[in-house]
Amino acid sequence: MKKKGLLVLLASLLAISLLAIGCPPPAPAPEPTAEETHIVIDMRGRAVELPRDINRAVTLLIPQPSIAHALGISGERIVGMHPTSMRAVKRGLLWKIAPEMTLADTGFVAEGWTVSIEELLKLRPDVVFQWCHWIEEAERIEAMGIPVIVISGGWTPGPEGTHRDLEEWVRITGEVFGKRERAAEIIARQREILERIGERTAKILDEDRPRVYFMFTDSLQTAGGDTHMQFWIEGAGGINVATEISGYTHVGMEQILAWNPEVIFISNRTDIMPEDILQNRIEGQDWRHVDAVINGRVYKIPHGVFHWSPPNLERVLLVKWAMQKNFPEVFADFDMRQIVREFYREFFEHELTDEEVRTILHYDNN
Repeated sequence: MKKKGLLVLLASLLAISLLAIGCPPPAPAPEPTAEETHIVIDMRGRAVELPRDINRAVTLLIPQPSIAHALGISGERIVGMHPTSMRAVKRGLLWKIAPEMTLADTGFVAEGWTVSIEELLKLRPDVVFQWCHWIEEAERIEAMGIPVIVISGGWTPGPEGTHRDLEEWVRITGEVFGKRERAAEIIARQREILERIGERTAKILDEDRPRVYFMFTDSLQTAGGDTHMQFWIEGAGGINVATEISGYTHVGMEQILAWNPEVIFISNRTDIMPEDILQNRIEGQDWRHVDAVINGRVYKIPHGVFHWSPPNLERVLLVKWAMQKNFPEVFADFDMRQIVREFYREFFEHELTDEEVRTILHYDNN
């Protein structure tokens, strides 16, 4: 009892002395309670403790803004994004249906997927999203006391693996922002769409599947069988002519002539349009003897809220669209304009205008 009384007396004297010199007595910092934080397991299996309410998120994942919007996450909560994400926001439709996304900062990105810690700290993020293969960069950010969720970009080989990555991405984003139910709903609907597509493409004979060349960049870079592009090429019933290649590889016209693709799909990573190939306008490239060109089967991949070909929610639309291009007679019942309208209504809560539909589908070019 005497010892306790002495401690109380000393504490009182300390408080009085602090007040005498103009300093309030120090208050102990409150420990976060279980209700204020929660644990999210990221895609490297790491348990990350996050604030329960995420109001200031920074993302280096390029399609993340479009995924966040579909989950019902206000663009005001995305305070920083990669410059490439911002270009996609402004080039596509997201700037129009979620204009607050354009207010996000991009100056914190130093180079590639590394960040300026000084600029990042100015954004006061509750969480940062980073790619799995930039784990050292994630750890550098975490060393500053900022929690980081790492995500796989969908590079698991094979159609099932790459789509499973996307599902996990959606699920984890839902957990981070408290949108679990919406995330589960999106995952279930996308599975349903893909299952229905699979039922129809399963009936196509192997000998009827067209040879497909995916033009990733204007320097003839294409995507091999171990990339996520394999998912939608196979899913749409095509055969990737570059299946035996690893990664994203530059090839020459000699190789393309040897492959002799029957269908060519052009990505949005290049400004090249179908007529540039069909009319043989590209310097140093001679497309005249390629089957796809001879038969006029060259198409520009659509671009909506995001580019359709990388892992993102619109990729199931790409599978349907590419199916119709691969098999125009078999899938003549596909009204892509109506399909796109219904998709945007369901996933993005946006009613597309006729002009928006034409723009998304590159209608005048395809």
